[in-house]
Amino acid sequence: MKADIVEVRLSDGRQVVFLEMSSAPTDFLNTHTVGDMYKTVQERIDSLNSVLLNFLNYDVRYAKKLRSLIIQGIRDRLTLRTIFLKGKKDYADEEELSVVFLLSWEFRFQFLEVFELMENVIQYILEYPNIVKELMKHLAKSSEFSEFSIRHCISCVTDQI
Repeated sequence: MKADIVEVRLSDGRQVVFLEMSSAPTDFLNTHTVGDMYKTVQERIDSLNSVLLNFLNYDVRYAKKLRSLIIQGIRDRLTLRTIFLKGKKDYADEEELSVVFLLSWEFRFQFLEVFELMENVIQYILEYPNIVKELMKHLAKSSEFSEFSIRHCISCVTDQI
């Protein structure tokens, strides 16, 4: 599975941000778009899991700020969505910000909203090292068997969202 664009962090080669553009402005409910949505959820879970593999013995309650991001374009709307692990096989998908990006003369007024969306992405990437430092302060008790250890919580199943 591949997104239209994948942003990769150079320090460790992890996939950080996905960009998926789906269909023309009139075909947003066709099978291709629905398939793209399912595909991107699975890609984000896989990406998040690849990051979480570095922290298997840490407490999942402190890992909620570790997220996989996607900017999804459907019709004239760009939406920033994140996915994170809440507990055992319990992934949460959240819409962070959504903006209309009209391809018309009026689109020039939408640039501020688009820049705000990009600011959210950049801010997350810049905060990532601090998020990891905070997580590493919280080793799960009896790490391998703790119900709160990330090892105990990750899954590859998309039905849990």
